[in-house]
Amino acid sequence: MDSRSTLRYAVDLQASISIGGGSPLTCSVRNVSLGGVFIRGPVLPSGTRVALTFGGDQAPEVEVTCTARWTMDDGTGLQFDGLATVDTHTLARFIRVAARPTGRIPTDAILRNTPA
Repeated sequence: MDSRSTLRYAVDLQASISIGGGSPLTCSVRNVSLGGVFIRGPVLPSGTRVALTFGGDQAPEVEVTCTARWTMDDGTGLQFDGLATVDTHTLARFIRVAARPTGRIPTDAILRNTPA
């Protein structure tokens, strides 16, 4: 049973992670939600904290601290750590621009209700 509380959107974006202020490691974001991302690349032990950067080009760049929650053979599920309101708004805008068309973007309500 999937216990996620937010919908995920398929994307294919270049990204980088840094662990403990170390050199950035290249990865790609394969799906994104308001709660976290799945990165293809380094497989990280559960509980590892990382700085994640993704976006750019046509979507706003997102920089966020995350914690590894689960792994697969080809990557890691990262949960966002305590997003501020402005970061949630930036992420919602990012999802709106970057997500593949689904016919329903639940972040619309967030965007309408967030002061400019």
